[in-house]
Amino acid sequence: MNLLVDVGNTFTKISLYDKKANKIIRVYNFKTDATILEHVFYEELKEALIIEGYSIYDISKLLLSSVTPKWNNFIEKLCNFFNIIFYNVEDFYKTFYHIFLSILILV
Repeated sequence: MNLLVDVGNTFTKISLYDKKANKIIRVYNFKTDATILEHVFYEELKEALIIEGYSIYDISKLLLSSVTPKWNNFIEKLCNFFNIIFYNVEDFYKTFYHIFLSILILV
């Protein structure tokens, strides 16, 4: 099971992706709130997983796209705690941007 997380200014969308079936099982929308406590977000995520018959331990990878730095740190810490492989789209963007600039300089 993989999680795809998109944290926007207004809403956070979490998609449960079943890699065996190669499809998104469910998409959840949570209000993005800068004042929400981390444990509240975790409880909402845990509850959403339970409804679908999963637990946090069933997640092997998480891909994050976010415009909210507070949530980036929290979600990365959550992944580290539960041994979930963490990918941040921003990291990929920075890497490819530097590769692209290197190519332009060399050409």
